[in-house]
Amino acid sequence: RQGFFRIALQHGASLVPIYSFGENDLYEQASNEEGSILRKWQNLFLKYAGFATPLFSGAGSTGYSVPMSLIPVRVPVVTVIGDPIKCPLIPKPTQEDIDHVRVLYIEKLQE
Repeated sequence: RQGFFRIALQHGASLVPIYSFGENDLYEQASNEEGSILRKWQNLFLKYAGFATPLFSGAGSTGYSVPMSLIPVRVPVVTVIGDPIKCPLIPKPTQEDIDHVRVLYIEKLQE
């Protein structure tokens, strides 16, 4: 999962560290412990479709929990945006170049 660091270096683009608090509370996910019917269905779907979807619920237009609603629950989400990290233009970055930018990005994200 280092592709966007490589692309930023190849194009000399800036990376902006961003983190949002509260995103995990936007939707509720049904419990799907190992061995449950839901987990078996998800594993079967994964086998044939190549991906598994969670069973989730959002707010719906009424504000109440509605299964598979794409409208999120109303909860506060706080997004923190850091200073841009300017990447040098390196047409063919090495793994060392990518690792350096990744470490710098993580450091800035934790500030």
